Amino acid sequence: MPRRFMNVFLWPDLIFNFSKTGREIRKHSQDARDFTRDLIEKEKQNFLEHSQPSEKEGKSLVKLLLKEYYLSKEMSEEDIRDQLMTFMIAGQDTTKIALNWILYMLGLHAGIQAKVHEELDLIFGVDHERHATVEDLKNMKYLECVIKETFRIYPPGPVLPRYLNEDTTICGYQIPKGTICAVFPHVLHRDEKVFPNPEKFDPDRFLPENSATRHPYAYIPFSAGPRNCIGQKLAELLDRQDHHILRGTHRIIGSEGSRASHSEHRSRLVYTYQNQDSTASLKGKLATLIVGIRFIVIGCDILNPSLLFLFIFFLRPCA
Repeated sequence: MPRRFMNVFLWPDLIFNFSKTGREIRKHSQDARDFTRDLIEKEKQNFLEHSQPSEKEGKSLVKLLLKEYYLSKEMSEEDIRDQLMTFMIAGQDTTKIALNWILYMLGLHAGIQAKVHEELDLIFGVDHERHATVEDLKNMKYLECVIKETFRIYPPGPVLPRYLNEDTTICGYQIPKGTICAVFPHVLHRDEKVFPNPEKFDPDRFLPENSATRHPYAYIPFSAGPRNCIGQKLAELLDRQDHHILRGTHRIIGSEGSRASHSEHRSRLVYTYQNQDSTASLKGKLATLIVGIRFIVIGCDILNPSLLFLFIFFLRPCA
């Protein structure tokens, strides 16, 4: 999907569906649907034979959904499949990508990794094989700060689109009802007024004494408000559950190539932000033009995404 987002020629469905990327997505989507359908059929047979799962088997999500399906009759098999797809794709893929970034940042910052090890040693002692309890996960305060700081630098959701139900004003610009706006957490989380030295990896930013007075919408890796990600707590819990990678004598060591690549990436970001102000006046003028054009093509499904991109690109940020 990022490939489609960055290529304007792939925005129309008619073109995208015939492209190589579109065909691949259709194939993978069909594979996922076939998998969930087979899983539901298998679990239906087991559920009808054993309506009450044993303690050893546990209560999986699909069992809970089937129980609701048979008892309340308010859910269809399509609803069950959609719920499973949501947790399977949105709930697993993003958390594992986030785990990669967490391990990457810990590999680059040995001092912070040492603090995580110290906290885990205090919780588990010398018993490195013991399974973590809910209370153990709650006590991983510093690891939680590490996870949040990683989400700040590398947010799971790169773009958060919103449809305006009423006219509003943003940074002095009148934005009409019906406009699709987008928030970019990657940029929002680098506001120096909220996060000084934003490119520095500093988990202490999320200690209670440092984050208590922070605006709740200054940090939104999972969006915010009534339509925020329902899996936010699940994602944070799953990433904390993977702490076993850091227990015992395990250490993550970042290569010199990783450090050089990370430093180069930071330099490019800083250069981009510093040079953003030089084109602010041009963006401000074009933003007004884009808003006007949008009224002309408001009913055109193909051009709307293009205007969305241009509108967000040329809209001058708040000072």
